Amino acid sequence: LVPLATIVFLFIKGFSPMYVAFWGVITTAIMAFMRPGKQLAWREWLEGLTSGIMSGAIIAVSLATIGMVTKVLTVSGLGIKLPSIVETLSGGNLPLALILVMVVCLILGTGVPTTPAYILVAMVGAPVLVQLGVGLLSAHFFVFYYAVMALITPPVAAAAIVSSQIAGASYISTGIEAIKIAAPSLLVPF
Repeated sequence: LVPLATIVFLFIKGFSPMYVAFWGVITTAIMAFMRPGKQLAWREWLEGLTSGIMSGAIIAVSLATIGMVTKVLTVSGLGIKLPSIVETLSGGNLPLALILVMVVCLILGTGVPTTPAYILVAMVGAPVLVQLGVGLLSAHFFVFYYAVMALITPPVAAAAIVSSQIAGASYISTGIEAIKIAAPSLLVPF
């Protein structure tokens, strides 16, 4: 409970997530040494640190690759051209436009943290929906929903990367199960 209380306290005080995570880990290590009769040997500490570093490296490489793809989309200007493409392809048909915007949001939100994903898809998808008569707030909630859902959908399924590493399971099978479970929720905004 002490590490959890430390994390909550530091967040309430307004410290950055990296700072809070650092002190959470330090507090956990200190508390682990203080457990009477259950202290870990140095070898177990080193094995645990090595395992954590390996898992973190795999996740970091995956997310760095995703970040490069996202940067290419924004720098190339494709993010600005997409609204006009969606509008042209849908021909003013709202259900078709909603499907196209959903696909665009799932692609652009792939592997991007929530806030940048929302900003990216809000620039691309929301204006098209507003032009087709969808309310401003509804349009933004629609694109936000699918930007977040991109974390569990192919081709990347970033949440499945993390989950598979924690569970020690195959990334592909975890991603497939994630989309199977989430498939009905893809229809909710419609």
